[in-house]
Amino acid sequence: GSFTRDISTASGNQTVNLAGSFTPKGCEFFAGINTGAYQHSVGYDDGTHAEDWRDYGLTTPGALAVTTTQSLYLVSSGSNEAFGHVGSFAAGSFVIAWTKNNSPTGTATVIYACHG
Repeated sequence: GSFTRDISTASGNQTVNLAGSFTPKGCEFFAGINTGAYQHSVGYDDGTHAEDWRDYGLTTPGALAVTTTQSLYLVSSGSNEAFGHVGSFAAGSFVIAWTKNNSPTGTATVIYACHG
C-alpha cells in the first residue's frame, strides 16, 4: 500500500488503513520526498524495534545515516526533519507516531508492505 505525509504537519499520529483486515506484525517502509533533490528513507518496524536507513539528499548527497529508533526519517534541509515509527498495530490498520523537528517542508510518499 501507500500513503502520503505533509512533513510540515505538527507532530502527531497518522492512521494508515490496510486493504485487508489482518493485524500486522511488522512493516517495511520505502519513503521519498522531492524538495529539489531526492531524499529517501528505507525502514522496518515491528512495533517494538524500528530501524531506518536514509539519504540526506540536499545537504550531503549520497551520505547515508542509520537510526535504530525510527522506521521513517525524512529531512528537507539541515535539521528540518520529520521522523516516525509504528505506535500501534490493529486489525486492518497501523498508526505512525510522527515527530516534526524545526520547519521541514514537502510531502513524502510512503510505500509499505506489512505482514501478519
